[in-house]
Amino acid sequence: MFRVPHMQYGVRSVLALLVLAALLPACASKKVYLNDSERAALRKQPAIHVVHYLTPTPEVNPPKVHRHYVTVKLHEVPTGADIESNLKVDLTLDIANAFTRALAREAGLGNLRMQPEVTPLPVVKDGSSYKDKFKSGAVLEVWVERYSYAYIPIDWQTYTVLVRGRARLTRLDDGKTLWNTGECTWGGSGNNTYGERLVLGELKTSESKKVRAKIKQTLNAVAQQCARQLVQDYNKNDKQ
Repeated sequence: MFRVPHMQYGVRSVLALLVLAALLPACASKKVYLNDSERAALRKQPAIHVVHYLTPTPEVNPPKVHRHYVTVKLHEVPTGADIESNLKVDLTLDIANAFTRALAREAGLGNLRMQPEVTPLPVVKDGSSYKDKFKSGAVLEVWVERYSYAYIPIDWQTYTVLVRGRARLTRLDDGKTLWNTGECTWGGSGNNTYGERLVLGELKTSESKKVRAKIKQTLNAVAQQCARQLVQDYNKNDKQ
């Protein structure tokens, strides 16, 4: 007689898991790849409007230690806002420009139209939201999902750049998402970026000019690599 509540609890848990499992596919974003016919049709669109979103303020993650319930930074580094004001680099725009040039050259898209104004975050849920603005054609959105400076454990005064960029293509006539698998990354595992390590603390010293130049050089390399990765994703079919 004492097992009945336990059995009821178990049944409820199983039912809850089944409901959750049923909801997960609906919540997940379906990956959409281009096919050859859609790529050919894109060349005939009156225009592909390229929208770039505001580059987020970079996160800076310095090393910390915990002493007597207090978190202590091991050294002072500039904030993300400091880096923005020192560099004056629009990373998302640079990625969008490099990607657009690569698409025009390698995919034969002569109808790409870069929008000069920056679009504020957050990214819209659906690219069809731009139909009222552009009326016809297609819209290509480019945004930076992650932008940070993380210290390197084996040399904790130096930092590496971590970036994740995304791209999405929507046909405006019917609001159909044609492609949403565009993704590029820089830094982290699988990326040989150790040679690009940066001493961020020197942005506040007499070495600031040299450090700014190196960061800009690194971000330019990020934009070029992102463009190459996004073009590869643009040309990838779902079975590849």
